[in-house]
Amino acid sequence: MQYTASVGTYYREGQFTRDYGYIRGFQGLQFVDGLRLNVNNYGLEPYGFERIDVLKGPAATLYGQGSPGGLWDLTSKRPTDQAFGEALVRFGVHNTAEGAFDVGGPVTQDHSLLYRVVGLGRIGDGQIDFTSNDRAYIAPSFTWRINEDTTLTILAAYQYDPHLTVLQPLPYAGSVVPGPNGQFVSRNLFMGEPSYHDTSIKQARIGYEFKHRFNDIFSFQQNFYYQNIDINLNEVQGNPTTPVTTTMPRIAAHQTFQIDMYQMDNRLKADFAMGPLFHHVVFGGDYSATPNVQGTGTGTATALNLYNPSMDSLS
Repeated sequence: MQYTASVGTYYREGQFTRDYGYIRGFQGLQFVDGLRLNVNNYGLEPYGFERIDVLKGPAATLYGQGSPGGLWDLTSKRPTDQAFGEALVRFGVHNTAEGAFDVGGPVTQDHSLLYRVVGLGRIGDGQIDFTSNDRAYIAPSFTWRINEDTTLTILAAYQYDPHLTVLQPLPYAGSVVPGPNGQFVSRNLFMGEPSYHDTSIKQARIGYEFKHRFNDIFSFQQNFYYQNIDINLNEVQGNPTTPVTTTMPRIAAHQTFQIDMYQMDNRLKADFAMGPLFHHVVFGGDYSATPNVQGTGTGTATALNLYNPSMDSLS
């Protein structure tokens, strides 16, 4: 995505991982399996997707009302006719260790039932002191070919990020240019409090894709998903909106989010020829709802000396 023309993927809120992206200068909409995410995704695991399609400008109107810049659609890995298996182990910087697997294939000899299971586990440290980069992910899917004209695919996924970190902003003086004392702030400086550093996200999603062909002209497709996002945040972070010299003002925050997303899309498609021209006509309608409950509390915390930090000093 970073090498896709006119697409910027570098806008994000720290390791808290609420991903944003911009297409042609506008914030792009995000879709999963053809259905819009009403809340921009919180770092969905890329290993669980087989491809990402980017539609720019007017082409994105095929998905309905959206952003002038465009959108991208993440397509989940799904069952295939061929039996296969993959397992991998990777090691990286910051003491990172990761294992993953991807297995699938037919359940029955006539290939009327197919399955696929994708999983991943990761442990590691973050780039900033006192932070981690852990994740657990599992995504089973099943396809039932009811007959030659009708197919039902069930897609599910669960992701747990137990130790995340909110944005850790550095002041201009001390990061881009030398600070008042001529020094630079450490790039791995943690501006929170280890004793009040507990942010986690749980995401669960289940849905289906139903396809039926009536005849050589008409076909129908219905996509649906339900997703729950459970966020718990306890953090102290810097507040760079005030002038910063050698100390950074800080705030303490507690936030909880319970977000439910329901999405359904119905499409009736007609493929037919009239004279020398062949036509594709699509009629459709969708349903969307995002009920959610949020709780937020903030307070003050002692300022942090950027060049001689002292932790565990909540006021």
